[in-house]
Amino acid sequence: MIESTAAQADNQRFELEAAYLTLSSNLALAAFNVAALRGQIAAQQAADTQQQSNIQTASRMQEFFRRNL
Repeated sequence: MIESTAAQADNQRFELEAAYLTLSSNLALAAFNVAALRGQIAAQQAADTQQQSNIQTASRMQEFFRRNL
């Protein structure tokens, strides 16, 4: 009976530790995913800025040719 109770207590400790490790790894993975998404957002913003610059350049060129041809 005492051995059974001790085994149950050990089992509960192992389950608690497993839950803690699972939550810890999930938190680390979530932090990694947030960092990756922030990087993707920054890259997209840079691409959008460049695209806007390209559009402005094309518009100026179009206006230049419209006036000079």
